[in-house]
Amino acid sequence: MFVGSYVADTSGMVRAVAEVKLRCTMFGGAMVGLQVAALKQQLSGVLNGVVNYELYLPEPTMQFAGTKEFIKRYRDVAAAEKIDPLGFYVPPTTYAQM
Repeated sequence: MFVGSYVADTSGMVRAVAEVKLRCTMFGGAMVGLQVAALKQQLSGVLNGVVNYELYLPEPTMQFAGTKEFIKRYRDVAAAEKIDPLGFYVPPTTYAQM
């Protein structure tokens, strides 16, 4: 089942699918919001098996010069401001575009 949704609908759709225990070969698509750490934490195990997109993950082929240092610097500031605990959604791609 393909789902294209924005944040509020994404959260509701994922919760509803879990509640009715929908069984399908593949569930996911272009669901905006699942990349945000706060929503990932909120939905937790309900996301197991959901197929969606990420813009950045801290895996070896995405570690370019300065990436680790930037993420660490960003996380320090984000922690002080009590926002974005992971820092993987928007910051790395924005940094790369600069």
